[in-house]
Order: sequence, then C-alpha cells, then structure tokens
Amino acid sequence: MSMDSRSVDLRHHPESLTKFAHGIAESLNIKTTKSISGKNDKRVHLITIEPGWKWSVDMKQKAGTDFCVHTHLIYVLEGSIYVQLSKDVECVKLYAGQAAFIPPNHDAWTDERCQLIDGGELIIPGSNVLNDITPKSFEQADEIRSIGTLTEIRTLRFGEHIELQLGSVKPGWVWSEQIKPIVNTQWCEHEHIGYAFNGRMEVTSSTGEKTFLTAGEFYYLPPNHDGAVVGNEIFKFMDFQTKNYGKPQTK
Repeated sequence: MSMDSRSVDLRHHPESLTKFAHGIAESLNIKTTKSISGKNDKRVHLITIEPGWKWSVDMKQKAGTDFCVHTHLIYVLEGSIYVQLSKDVECVKLYAGQAAFIPPNHDAWTDERCQLIDGGELIIPGSNVLNDITPKSFEQADEIRSIGTLTEIRTLRFGEHIELQLGSVKPGWVWSEQIKPIVNTQWCEHEHIGYAFNGRMEVTSSTGEKTFLTAGEFYYLPPNHDGAVVGNEIFKFMDFQTKNYGKPQTK
C-alpha cells in the first residue's frame, strides 16, 4: 500500500483574498490531507486515501475513541468509501460524484483509492441534526436555479441549515454585470470557500487586489469582491459557504 503525496496547486496568492494550504496538514498511515483555511481558521480538506485504510484500524488508537466523533460534509471526487454509523448494522457506500453529511460516531474504510473533499469543519455547531447518511448527487440536486443566461447554481441540502452548492458560470460572465443588478449591492457580500473544478476566474477585491482561481485549486474569498470568467471555458466550482447566492437582499 502506498501513500499519495501529490498536492493541489499551492501557489501563493494574496493572503487577504485567497488563502491556500501550505502543504500536507496531516499524514496518518495511508491517508493524506491538504487543507485551506477560511474565517476562524475553519478548514476544507482534500483527502486522499489508498486501498486498505480503515478508521478503526489506522485512527482509533490515536483518536482514543471507539468511533470517529467528527462531523463531515464530503464530496467524493474519485473512487469510493464505505461509512458505517455506530448505531447501524449496514454500511453506506459513497461513490465518485456523490455527497453526504456524515454525523458523529462512525467508522469508514476503502477498498480502492479514494479522493474526497471534506467541509465538515464549516458546519455551525448545533446544525448537525441529521442522524443518517443519505448520498446525494448534483445530477439530482434539491434545487437548480438559472440566473440569467450565464449562471447555474445546483444546491444539495442536508437538513435545514447545511448546504453544498455547485456553480457553473459561462464565458462572458462578470459578477458586476450579471449578479449586481439582482442583489443591488456594490460588491459580492458573500464569503466563499470551496474548490474549482474547471476553467479560470479573475477575482478583484474592493481594495483592488486581484487573483485567479484555477481548476484544481481551493479558494477562500472574504466578502466584498467582483469576479469575471477568463477565457472560453465554463468556470465550475463547489462552494461550502454560500446560501441564497444571486437572490435579492432582504432587509
């Protein structure tokens, strides 16, 4: 069994606009983790697991608990992973392209290489009221919204307060032209933390800082910014922080 030490693009970007992990944050047996920090140092992780890893074998002794006590909100990029709650006899298998909320007290294992994104640290304490694992996919999203002709937002909901969004914006998209007239704010006031799947976007902060978001990169964007798609490819991204994106502001 081998450890995968490949990393996402960790090039330096302006700290105040986009903040990337500085390397491998955790290396435990055959599991490797890369992370990006957002506000309050809450992190989203890109986790790579090789065949044969099992939490109850490789992590239990270090954790000092019978089951993993953390909450996870995961999206499987590659391969598959089994998850079993302590209260259940049967396990749930999550495949590439599926997302799930995983409550505390569970075991997990893989029989093939698996890569996933985990935004569980971003979940607000007290909002994790789900007691079961329900795999979901963006192909059958809970909500699909088109904003004009250049923007599509697909939303997965896990209970009342937890959302995961997949956004697609077409070439020619500029936030200040497409979204600003709808929300009626000078800048995008949302905080974003997520992962870019495809394409490239230029982001400009209200102070004039500029950076580029590129496929294969994590990103963190504080409020008050503009954005524009670069080139002829659709920019596709998964966002853990954005609710009510592109909807009129209510006072």
